[in-house]
Amino acid sequence: MTAAPLPTDRRLELEHIDAGDSIHVNPLPATESEAAWVAWNNTVNTTVNNTVRDGLTATLPELMETQTRRTPDHTAVIYDRTALTYRELNGRANQLARTLVARGAGPEDLVGVALPRSAETLVALLAVVKSGAAWVPIDTEYPAPRIAALLSSAAPLLVLTTEAVAPVLPAQTERLVLDAPAVAEQIAGQPEQDLTDAERVAPLDPGNAAYVIHTSGSTGAPKGVVVTHGGLASLAVDHIERFAITEGDSVLQFASFNFDCSVGDLLMALCSGAALIIRPQDCLSGQELGALIDRTGVSHVTIPPQVLAALPPAKYRTLRTIATAGDVLSGAVVAQWAPGRRMFNAYGPTEATVDAVAAEVTAGTAGSDVPPIGRPVLNTQVYVLDADLRPVPTGCEGELFIAGAGLARGYLRQPGLTAERFLPCPFGSPGQRMYRTGDLVLWRPDGNLEFRGRVDQQVKIRGFRIEPAEVEAALSGHPDIADSVALAREDRPGSKRLVAYAVPVEGAAPDPAALRRYVTERLPDYLVPSAIVLLDAFPLNRNGKLDRGSLPAPELSSAATSRAPRGPHEELLCALFADVLGIDRVGPDDAFFDLGGDSVLAIRLAARVREAGWLLAPKDVFALQRVAALAEVLEPVPATPPVGTPQPAADGRGAPSGPGLLALSQEDIDDLTGEWANEF
Repeated sequence: MTAAPLPTDRRLELEHIDAGDSIHVNPLPATESEAAWVAWNNTVNTTVNNTVRDGLTATLPELMETQTRRTPDHTAVIYDRTALTYRELNGRANQLARTLVARGAGPEDLVGVALPRSAETLVALLAVVKSGAAWVPIDTEYPAPRIAALLSSAAPLLVLTTEAVAPVLPAQTERLVLDAPAVAEQIAGQPEQDLTDAERVAPLDPGNAAYVIHTSGSTGAPKGVVVTHGGLASLAVDHIERFAITEGDSVLQFASFNFDCSVGDLLMALCSGAALIIRPQDCLSGQELGALIDRTGVSHVTIPPQVLAALPPAKYRTLRTIATAGDVLSGAVVAQWAPGRRMFNAYGPTEATVDAVAAEVTAGTAGSDVPPIGRPVLNTQVYVLDADLRPVPTGCEGELFIAGAGLARGYLRQPGLTAERFLPCPFGSPGQRMYRTGDLVLWRPDGNLEFRGRVDQQVKIRGFRIEPAEVEAALSGHPDIADSVALAREDRPGSKRLVAYAVPVEGAAPDPAALRRYVTERLPDYLVPSAIVLLDAFPLNRNGKLDRGSLPAPELSSAATSRAPRGPHEELLCALFADVLGIDRVGPDDAFFDLGGDSVLAIRLAARVREAGWLLAPKDVFALQRVAALAEVLEPVPATPPVGTPQPAADGRGAPSGPGLLALSQEDIDDLTGEWANEF
């Protein structure tokens, strides 16, 4: 192994594999099983309909600019009251890109993006890659220590932000405040035509980094995954053809821009001539998301299975295609949502450019079984191997390895970890690499993969990949804690929760709720345990190692309260809190998140309250938390309009001016706006 040179202290430092590197492998004999997986991996430049596609190596700016020339006046993006055509989006991104080039940004540089969710975020991301640099998304809702850790890891050239967000950035951060009057005037004065390599610091190549997204790290700190432009065109072509996206369609941008699923949404829309509908900030509950789909005429969505399960059943007249990703899809969800439309299940770690495999699922074929995660997508190969890196027969479990055009370059400035997870591929051409996912899968006889679990202690909860070591590091940083362990528990079927166990230092008696608040101040919500259990010592097995199976289930119960519920609202919420959280009793003064609640359970609570005839916004659960406070904001569900009452138009196809929101009344628009916690 040799490490790439580091031209400056802000350039990317990654582990590379020499073209001559190889590893010994003892493959299976040439059996029918091996011939099958070789055939299933024949995806090079061949799309889902077996049509050969050449020239699938392009940068994101090239893809965007090509589509702009095709459909300059079609709507490209809609958020709230903002709608931009392809010409407008491309022009504004070019203006900001020139400003970045003037600040020194170029290929292999990193530029942070710390912006509130809006159309301006999309402009910023495109501007960064047009300058040649790679974007690093920074969630403005993260705790300050987390933001500081991400910026320390990335060491970007500068950070794009706003006047409102800038104060949460570390004081030493170099920043470009986009809405500062002088900066906005400077950007607006730049030419709108596409940049050329002659204008950039250096030519932009598909092998250059496009973005760096941080994931939970096994070392106790987040790690940045460096993804190049190399696999973007293949992913765009695969998903546009697989999902049948055409000009005039509307693709929902559901995922947070801080997660790589957002890149898939961006590519599917902006490389097909469709409109990208960016989910409004105040669209947390299933009811609100369903209203957004109807009002904006969304035709294609990619959302986690848990969120899909929370959507109220409805016809959704324009919704033709649903894709799920991020967690295990159940047969029950397929049975509910596949009839009447096309439905897909997809899988892919951040290290493989969004998706590595995908499959169409139907209620008739999935039944009550776990649906498959799919076959390899265009220009991707997957291997199911044993501990000696030998292919396993069809139907046998093995670890999943991924190779192909979409493979990430590695982990930012972590050559050792890169070498550990990105190995020379014994089945490909010299110099090709494969990524060790840590996921257990098996080949089904039809060539689809079935997910079977994890090899290591890494867990996935609500679609988030979580390294317990990062949770443990934060909790063990408390002065009263000597040691800690975090793991996922599923004490109730279908309800997986992150639970932490802590051993206090001698003489200390910390409060579990206070410890949880301590962790909340340091980690994003998805890494905060739903419960922290204090133990005198960890249980050990005969070998002196931690006996995880003997760790007790958390006793989630309400605090002792001196009063009973007052009035029907408190009675209702106490009962629904207990039911949703799976505990025996809840009092009026108890707080939802102190009892083990999380963002998905907050959505479920809001849905249960609505079933009872009342409105409760999930954002109120985050803000108010306690039964007594929430009881005061309950409002009755409005009466359903009589059949035949005119409804807002929901046809997102056709008119270049764009679907949906442009035709809404101000009242309708206001229903879709506001502040919200970015959980997905």
